[in-house]
Amino acid sequence: MNASLSYELGLDDYLDSQMTYNANSESVSRTIRKGRLSLLSFYVFAFLLAFPALHGLARAVVMPAIALLAASHIALARRLYLSRNRRIALKILRDPASEVLFGKKKLKVADGELAWIEKARTTRVRLDAIKDILESESNYFVFYSPEAAIIIPRAIDGETKDVDAIVDYLRAGSGAAGGARAVAPDSST
Repeated sequence: MNASLSYELGLDDYLDSQMTYNANSESVSRTIRKGRLSLLSFYVFAFLLAFPALHGLARAVVMPAIALLAASHIALARRLYLSRNRRIALKILRDPASEVLFGKKKLKVADGELAWIEKARTTRVRLDAIKDILESESNYFVFYSPEAAIIIPRAIDGETKDVDAIVDYLRAGSGAAGGARAVAPDSST
């Protein structure tokens, strides 16, 4: 297949890329699990400190409050982590030094190779080197290394036919087991 696409990417596309990666990253999930374990140990420690120090009505009010706070904090750990990560990503992307990322991109597929042409560089990736293809509501993300992705909008000028054909070709020729999977970046587990 020989095909090419031209499109523009903005802040929302890069933010979508980061959040989709976080929603699917095993290292992020591992960090959240470790964080939940740390939270549990903190609240157990707080409970053990407060229990002998309080008596009567104070104990009856404070102990359930600690338990409720612990349960909600641990249950919401993923959302809190992703919210914090979103704020950090936005701060980085709004930095003037990040302006080089935004703007016109050109994607070419030819001879079993994917070329992504940007202002500052050209990235060439063999199709069999593609690790994974993820998708969100507005973009496809072609991962060729654990931290690097090529962003392809799902629709260019309102058309999805050419984009879908290219992504299907990339799925077929890639080393990504199982092809693409849809994700919900704000999902909580």
